Amino acid sequence: MALATSLGVAAVAAGFGRARSPGRLPAPEPGASAPRELRLLAAVSGFATLALEVLWTRMFAQVLQNSVYTFALILTTFLLALAAGAAGARVLATRSVDPRRVLVLLLVGGGLLVAATPYFFVWYTNGLAGVDAGPALTGFSEYVWRVLGATVLILGLPTVWLGLLFPYLLKAAEVWRTSPGRVVGELAAINTLGGVAGALAAGFVVLEWIGLWHGIALVALLYLGTSLALSVRTFDALLWGALSVGAAIVIVAGAGASRLPYAPLPASKEIVAVLEGPSGTVAVVEHPTSLDLWHNNSYGVGGTDDRDQEARQAHYPLVLHPEPRRVFFLGLGTGITAGAALQHPLEHLLVTEIVPEVSEASRRHFAPWLNGLFEDSRATVLVEDGRNHLLGSRALYDAIVADLFLPWKSGTGSLYSREHYAAARERLAPGGVYAQWLALYQFSRDEFAAVANTLVESFPRVTLWRGNRRHTHHLVLLLAERDPAPLDLESIGRRIEAISPVARDATPREPDDPAIPPDAVHVLSSYQGNLTAARELLSDAPINTDDRPFVEYSAPVTERDSRINAVAVIENVELLDFYDAVFSAAPPETDPVLAELPPAYRGLPRAGLELYRSRVMVGIGQPNKAIQAFSRHKRLRDAALEGQAAGGAE
Repeated sequence: MALATSLGVAAVAAGFGRARSPGRLPAPEPGASAPRELRLLAAVSGFATLALEVLWTRMFAQVLQNSVYTFALILTTFLLALAAGAAGARVLATRSVDPRRVLVLLLVGGGLLVAATPYFFVWYTNGLAGVDAGPALTGFSEYVWRVLGATVLILGLPTVWLGLLFPYLLKAAEVWRTSPGRVVGELAAINTLGGVAGALAAGFVVLEWIGLWHGIALVALLYLGTSLALSVRTFDALLWGALSVGAAIVIVAGAGASRLPYAPLPASKEIVAVLEGPSGTVAVVEHPTSLDLWHNNSYGVGGTDDRDQEARQAHYPLVLHPEPRRVFFLGLGTGITAGAALQHPLEHLLVTEIVPEVSEASRRHFAPWLNGLFEDSRATVLVEDGRNHLLGSRALYDAIVADLFLPWKSGTGSLYSREHYAAARERLAPGGVYAQWLALYQFSRDEFAAVANTLVESFPRVTLWRGNRRHTHHLVLLLAERDPAPLDLESIGRRIEAISPVARDATPREPDDPAIPPDAVHVLSSYQGNLTAARELLSDAPINTDDRPFVEYSAPVTERDSRINAVAVIENVELLDFYDAVFSAAPPETDPVLAELPPAYRGLPRAGLELYRSRVMVGIGQPNKAIQAFSRHKRLRDAALEGQAAGGAE
């Protein structure tokens, strides 16, 4: 519709242009800008405006949720401010003043306002702590209003001022052409090409070469330099005074940009490295006990303090596959998860990471925890969109492991879509599995059900596994199978034995677990049921698709509203109720997934659930129920171990 409307306007304008033959306009007025200078201004206006849109969006990305909503708010504010500037230019054009002087002052003022935005932004966000920093938590609606207020306050005046330049330039150019269409067409084309160049340069050159803060200062200098070029042939005390003051302020602001922060750091943290590029700002932050990786100051990619959990995210899918040889990891993060996969006897490991700076930070700073990920001949780390790679690849994999994605982040919803899961299924070898990890504390019941229902629709069978036993920050694994088969106890044992001894001894346990032997007992105790058999529990959930990305639009609301308990993430008692419902709908005793296990072992999933229940009861302050649940866990587990011993003796 937008294209058709635009083409319609073009057709009408072309018709009017042929029907009317205007006479020549008056000769150029004294002091009017020459055509060459007008073209320069048109190019600079487009280049700088679009470059600033990229840079300012990156600036706000350091403190916002970075969902589709917050990006839309920034874009809307930017476009409305440009429109307001165009309206102001129409009023300004009616004044009888020297156009050259007006243009120079617009450029100088623009440079000053642009140079000031980083400093005002850092002050307003309390050193990048956020637009809603402070003790009061906000729900989604209030958060949206705060973001809108912040963008208007910080970007409103600079963008309105910059929006004056190009429309006023068109007015100043009227004296040089016989046809208004010729004037508008030529300068608009130059302005558009400049805008394309500005967006590309800011995103792919400026951010990577000199960084965000210096990039904004560079655009401010561009405005000052252009104003100098416009006034160099004419001595005007007002213009040269404004230029001198403006240049001094912008140069000082640019020189001080290196001292602006990249993250809000308390005394216990230290920034080890900052890498900037087209895909974001990545910071390596050192704590007293760990090394963490952050993306855009809003997303913790991972850290060494949780390396056992990160390694477990690799071990579980590979242990549950009979013989994984070729493995694909969708997402790198710190690299600890993918590195743990190299403790298995794999033939090839491919890891895709969409953010080049994350890959570089992992290689430079996390090498001691990666098992030689960047040096092992079996492994390839590819800077690439993992979803697009699967769509374009013909290779087959025994296991595809999807990392813990941030569900409210713009673009992430496509990694939970039916189309993505269908493409991944095509890339699985016979017997292959797709492992989808989810951090349940980031999902409401509806969003979790949507992801699970979409995966169940896309694969013949999906099973649910508890990724840890914490009552908060709980992780789950959705294991989707291309060719469903019962679990093989001997195969699980062989897979565990194939892990290098150091990893086998350390990885299966959590720091607060009792001394559970690192064998199939631990793995089977984490089984939480057959979601395909229990699909009626998900029947009301929507299917997440590319054109109806339910998760991408719902998760940002959940992330904010859960802070004020306006919506509940799926954890604690609600999660226990769901787990109980899964076992009621698909009892482990009759589950085809467990059909070939010894009868005693079929009680291990219930034993594991009771252990998790005991942790939850402790966490919510019900010790008596915790003791009862732990007693049930011990009884079920002991029965399984006794059955194992009896079977061995027999």
